[in-house]
Amino acid sequence: MLVQENLSQLNYEREQTTVLPSVAAYYSYNKKAMRDSFDVFTEDAEWYPTGVWGIKVNIPIFASGSRHSKIKQRRYEYDQTHNQRLQIEQGLNLEVNQAKSDYLTALNTFRNQLETKDLSQMIYQNTLIKYKNGTESSLMLTQAQNQYFMSLTQYYQSLGNLIDIRVKLLNLLNLL
Repeated sequence: MLVQENLSQLNYEREQTTVLPSVAAYYSYNKKAMRDSFDVFTEDAEWYPTGVWGIKVNIPIFASGSRHSKIKQRRYEYDQTHNQRLQIEQGLNLEVNQAKSDYLTALNTFRNQLETKDLSQMIYQNTLIKYKNGTESSLMLTQAQNQYFMSLTQYYQSLGNLIDIRVKLLNLLNLL
């Protein structure tokens, strides 16, 4: 988009120069033999030099408004590409900020799920010890085991989500 914006700006500036006067100078010099016979390599043959020079001045006076409308059109095209570039830039910045926010949220969720998994694992192990000693029922052991497996599932889901969001963020930052 930067290249496109620069090209449209240069096109606008080029179109503005069409209203300026232009000056061109030229010069030409040559020699001609001007003979009926082909004796161009003889030393005593005469050659006739010709030289022309001149200056051409172009002053644009009237163009029926077409030049002015072309300049306005090029300015409109430049403004349009400039606005598109700004819109894309803001969109990318917004997307990066959203990805950073999502990453921090996923990281906090992962940490919470890790603590929950560790806590439910400790509860399950304590309930298992109590069950073996005969102080807990099998129903309590099953509930503790189900809670542990549920927290383990949520832990792995949050880990997968964290990895996905991190890859997305690194991709947006062009670090992959």
